[in-house]
Order: sequence, then C-alpha cells, then structure tokens
Amino acid sequence: MAEDALYEGDRFMKNLVLKAVATVAVCMVAAPAFATTYECKLKMSKSGGNWMGPVIRVEYDEKNGNATVIDGVINHYFGQPLKVSKVVDNNKRMTFSYNTNKFEGTSTARAGKTFANRVYRLTILKPSLKASVHMKPVGYRNTWRDSGTCVRK
Repeated sequence: MAEDALYEGDRFMKNLVLKAVATVAVCMVAAPAFATTYECKLKMSKSGGNWMGPVIRVEYDEKNGNATVIDGVINHYFGQPLKVSKVVDNNKRMTFSYNTNKFEGTSTARAGKTFANRVYRLTILKPSLKASVHMKPVGYRNTWRDSGTCVRK
C-alpha cells in the first residue's frame, strides 16, 4: 500500500513537471518578437532616382541587433525583406547597412544583361526620426541620396 502511494506521488510529480515544461515551451513559442518597426517615407527627390523608396520599412530587434529592410525596389526584385548586414545604434542615431546583389538590368553592350550590386545605408536620427538614405552601385563613382521622415510603429 505504501508502494502504491509512492507510485501515485511519483506519477503526480512527473505530470506536474511535464505540464510545467509544456507551459514554458508554449510561452516561448508564442512569445511576440520584440522588434520595432520603422516606416520611413522618402521625399523622392531627383537625387533619389528609382533605386530606393518611396517607403522603406525596417524591422529592428534592439535586443539582439538583427534587422530586416524592405522598400519598393527590394520588394520588386526580391519579393521579401533583406537582412541588414550591419547595424550601428547609439544615443543619436541608428544606421542600417545592407546591399542588394544581382539586380538584373539591361545594357546596350554586347554583353546583354548586366547585374549590379548596390550598397545602401539608411540612417534614422533618434530624437526627430528624420531619415537619410545613401545608395552606391559597387564599382561606380556615382551615388544617390534621399531623405524623409520615419514613424515608429
């Protein structure tokens, strides 16, 4: 009889532990991401060209430093956000660096199709949420710039 009570106690504790582990696992899976979304609307000035904007959306997880970015150009060519390769975050600003590889283009040269890599840098000033974005095609001297304002969502 004492053995039956011990067996019941062990079974009760195992069930209790399993329920606790299951509850913690569910909470971890269902926990929301702590990323902040910044939506930046550019002025689309002549210098910005058609290689950025008009809206840039950044998902930034300050805790682990990971970020993704998408705008009209990235959405058109890739259909999904790109991972930001470098994040600089200090008291004054956040800067997100990312690049696009293999943008397909056309050329009048005999080579036919051309592919260009472009390096982007988006800076958001913390107090005002003003944004500036710079784009440079790798291997070329020219750069494009634009500016705008962001909202935190």
